[in-house]
This record gives sequence, structure tokens and C-alpha cells, in this order.
Amino acid sequence: MKRALAFCRKHNLRLLILNVSRLARNVLFFATLMESDIRFTAVDKPYADEFTLYNDAVHAYKEYKETRKRVKDCLQAAKRRGVQLGTYGKVRALLNRHDADKFILTLKPIIENIRQCGHASIRAITAELKHRRIKTYRGRRRWQKTTVHNLLLRLKEIDIASDNFIDASTQLSYGTS
Repeated sequence: MKRALAFCRKHNLRLLILNVSRLARNVLFFATLMESDIRFTAVDKPYADEFTLYNDAVHAYKEYKETRKRVKDCLQAAKRRGVQLGTYGKVRALLNRHDADKFILTLKPIIENIRQCGHASIRAITAELKHRRIKTYRGRRRWQKTTVHNLLLRLKEIDIASDNFIDASTQLSYGTS
């Protein structure tokens, strides 16, 4: 917002605000803007006079405060009832990680083939993935060096984890320690 205000001031332009209520969450800022040399128009009320805009700003601020209090009270009531908040994000993260790992494992033979063809550096692997038109996890064809680097690191982690799992299961089945 500061950059937009500076730009408008520098080029003597009018600032367009989509909705007065979005700006009015800080009444002091809104009042300062009204008193400044920057001209602005609220798109939702283009013909509103100063008094109407101030009035709308105060009402929007009041509504913002009331909504904030209602949400806070509802969240506290849910916690008191024993509702565990924020669990969906954790579950979603685990599912995403699992899907990404499956995708990485499908790329493992391709990466091994690329390395066998003499492409050892991350830059070379990235270029070859682009050349072969292999899609990324998100379905794009634009591979980045950092993406390939992270993919190789995760592939190494998966390989180490699977080796440790095989070692542990072998020790259990043969009774060695």
C-alpha cells in the first residue's frame, strides 16, 4: 500500500480502492488518507462524498472488530468442547508428502537413466528432464535446478529409509542383532 501511495503521489494519479471497508480496518490510516494530497475513489461508491466515506469507514471498522470477536469466541468455545483445530492441515500435509514420494519413486528409473547417459550435474539433469518433456509433480514441464536438487535429496532420503527398513527386517527374520 505504501508503494501504491508513493506512486500516486509521485505521478499525481488517483488511487482506486475496490471497497471502502477493506481500507477502513484502520480508521486512523483512512482518516490520514482522506486528509492527504492523494486523490482516491472507492469503486463501490464512486460518487460518495467525504462524510459518507468517513461514515462507511467507521461502520466497516466496527463490523471488523465485531466479526473478529465472534470468530475468536467461536474458536475458544470449540476448543472448550474438545474440538481439535488445525488437524486437516496436518493430514493434508502427510497426504501431499506421500503423493510426492510416490511421484519421486516413479522418476527414479528416469533419473538413473539420465545419469547413465552421462548427465551427472543438477544442471544437466534439469536440462535433460526438460528435453525429455517429463512433467513435474504439479504437471508442468518447466523444471528448475532447485526442484531437481530437492528431488535428488528426497530420493536419497527415501533410499536410505528403505535400506534401513530392509536391514531391520532382515535382522528380525534371521534373529541376528
